[in-house]
Amino acid sequence: VMVDEQWGYVDRNGRMVIEPKYEEAVQFTEGLAAVMVDEQWGYVDRNGRMVIEPKYEEAGQFTEGLAAVSSEDYVYGYIDKEGKYAIKPRFDHAEPFSESLARIRNHQDRLYGYIDLRGRQVIASMFEENYYHRAGKFSQGLAAVRNGGKSGYLDNTGRFVIEPKFDGFIHDFADGLASVSIDGKLVYIDRTGTPIVITEFYDGEAFSNGLAAVCQRDYEAEERYKKWAEEQYRTQGILCQGPNPMDYLRWGYIDRTGELVISILFNRATSFSEGFAAVRIGEKWAYVSVPRAN
Repeated sequence: VMVDEQWGYVDRNGRMVIEPKYEEAVQFTEGLAAVMVDEQWGYVDRNGRMVIEPKYEEAGQFTEGLAAVSSEDYVYGYIDKEGKYAIKPRFDHAEPFSESLARIRNHQDRLYGYIDLRGRQVIASMFEENYYHRAGKFSQGLAAVRNGGKSGYLDNTGRFVIEPKFDGFIHDFADGLASVSIDGKLVYIDRTGTPIVITEFYDGEAFSNGLAAVCQRDYEAEERYKKWAEEQYRTQGILCQGPNPMDYLRWGYIDRTGELVISILFNRATSFSEGFAAVRIGEKWAYVSVPRAN
């Protein structure tokens, strides 16, 4: 949580357990959390003790015993929980491990591939990224990747299980389903690529606790921003930075039948975890719980 521009941690009852004193902070995984002190990232334990000193330009979450970090020249490698390099820095970008594989990007071609826990490249760097998608993590045996201008899903041998055919958003599998964009609409598909939940929404998160966060575009807000931007350009000759495009989205939650069970109320909504989900209204964040069954 943020208090007076500083980040700390609360428990599920809202009790402050690590006082706000960090410039930035991310959630705990495997008993450690990345925090920023004096513009450098390190790691604290659940008692707030700094166990890996702040010395990284970027620091990812610990998964499967390793975390991706980068030095001042933004070359990425992986450290263990003692802060020692298990995989030496050599990547242009690196993501957390999932199902014993991690997404990495090489300096030479800036394409994504996958390495194993020993740092060996097991799936060649051949996957692109665009505004909608870059190579995803492995989840339930599949990873979402983009190849030849379209996105699909491959298994951990590098074989496509769902051929690249999606143009828009495409997300990781969870609870047996993955959210993709088909003809501009949010659809949840199964592992064969068959549409299971078809919606009228714009985009959505993965199902968790039987619910998925979904969003629709606020076209009026988007038009207001476009008019403002055009006026800025016309009168000043520059295009100023305006509102975050994500603020044109309004969020709620659906169940696995596609029925809206929490109304479209939020400026941002995240997936449920342990019965709670973080939501934003205006500039304030709060937590909502899974609705009780009638």
